[in-house]
Amino acid sequence: MGISFDTVWNNTLNEYPQTRLYAKKLTEEWSLNLVEARPDTTIRKIYEENGVDTLLKRKGDRSGGEGNKEPVVEKCCGSLKHKPMRKAIKENGWHIMFNGVRAGESRQRWMSARRDGDYFYSSHTWKTWVCRPVLWWTALADSFNYGNNRQEDVWNYVRKHDLPYNAIYDMNAVIDDAYTGKDVIVDRVTAEVLVAKGLNVFMPRTGCMACPIPIRRGYLRYLREVFPKVYRSMLFQLGFARVLIAEMPEYARAELLEELNGFGVITEKTEEAVLDRLEDVIEWKPCVFDDVGVDKRKQPKKSA
Repeated sequence: MGISFDTVWNNTLNEYPQTRLYAKKLTEEWSLNLVEARPDTTIRKIYEENGVDTLLKRKGDRSGGEGNKEPVVEKCCGSLKHKPMRKAIKENGWHIMFNGVRAGESRQRWMSARRDGDYFYSSHTWKTWVCRPVLWWTALADSFNYGNNRQEDVWNYVRKHDLPYNAIYDMNAVIDDAYTGKDVIVDRVTAEVLVAKGLNVFMPRTGCMACPIPIRRGYLRYLREVFPKVYRSMLFQLGFARVLIAEMPEYARAELLEELNGFGVITEKTEEAVLDRLEDVIEWKPCVFDDVGVDKRKQPKKSA
């Protein structure tokens, strides 16, 4: 159309390696005028300064007590994504921005879609016009689309036009104990086939790596299988382990302490004993946190 435009990469500094490579590759191949928005802090500093309250509160949750109404995950998104983007909009004088968010990705995005539509002026957050052209498109990994998750609008479009996409979409993990296949990490097409058969497959989005938001979908098991270094960093450097133990159902925590004590991994049946020997616990039982907080939604019936 002969219209020049900027392309924004909101680099949180907590990105998958595949995302960084994709940004570099696409910028070069498509000759994009890339503006990189970056935060002035890091995810580790955010958790060091604020601690970890809970890993299971959704983004946008305001149910905390007086003086602690904002969960740390909300502070994290605000510092790593929203603040840098607002700064970039102001510095570049942008009057309109296009983004690829979709209503089916989460409850919050669906509510936002119903409230604002696909074209609106963001008077509160961005102070600019916002256009969301694929807002009502769907994809198989959507978590909130009212049963519409078999309409593969996004991927049909990608394949029809042979669009390059982030390699992380071909790094799906089968996290279903009923799975008997050889490869746990499967590409997008294989993942779609397995999901159609009723198996549980974690299909990642391209957001931050060390993020508690997808824990309900089995993200911890995914990270343990695919990005073990990130998994361990979340447990140790960010301090997620202590909260994960506290978030366990009482019966599961009691069973874990009994089991660890019975095998001599810990000598006292306390959470502190587990934390003191966490390296040994992870070595002895790698899957210890796999099911913490996971939403046990009813899976589709498997075909005969």
